[in-house]
Amino acid sequence: MNQTKNHKILIDSCILIYCGSDKYSERVRGFLHLLDNNKNKLAISEICGFEVLKNCLNKENIDYYLKLINYLDNIKIGRYALMNAAFLHGLYKKDTSNSDREEGAKKEKMAGDLIIGGTAIYDGALLLTANIDDFPMPYWKIFAHDHIVYKDGPKFKVLNVYLLEFDKELAEQKNPNQLYYKPAASEES
Repeated sequence: MNQTKNHKILIDSCILIYCGSDKYSERVRGFLHLLDNNKNKLAISEICGFEVLKNCLNKENIDYYLKLINYLDNIKIGRYALMNAAFLHGLYKKDTSNSDREEGAKKEKMAGDLIIGGTAIYDGALLLTANIDDFPMPYWKIFAHDHIVYKDGPKFKVLNVYLLEFDKELAEQKNPNQLYYKPAASEES
């Protein structure tokens, strides 16, 4: 991913959470600095702030996350991002068979991820996540992949990090009657 330059990158909530974790923080922060130094424009959807802050248990963490959230560009959750989230929900649901009810229930619960995905589509951004299952293939394709090695007790472990790109052509083929929406530059969200 160190070759990724001059892109708009929407950061998933999980990446922000890892920035504040004891195990990952130093390495994830370094990774974000690398992307920033490569002239990528880093941003979050407004829902990320909610997802990160809702589980903070102490003032120190809240203060850290507020600084991080305020540092990054915050993309408003407008009607077009929500329309795209609904479009994604329809795509994902269409691929859920009746025998796969557990997976279907999981997808129903991921409204935040749908909104983050819808925001990335609306904003024409790549999506940075460590939870690739929340943005299912084939609709999201891997633009770049990297890993962060960290120490967990006596063992070393790996956190996989992905830059994803929405596959517009496939989405249009799978669901030609319901298109995602990317407004003209003059329209507001």
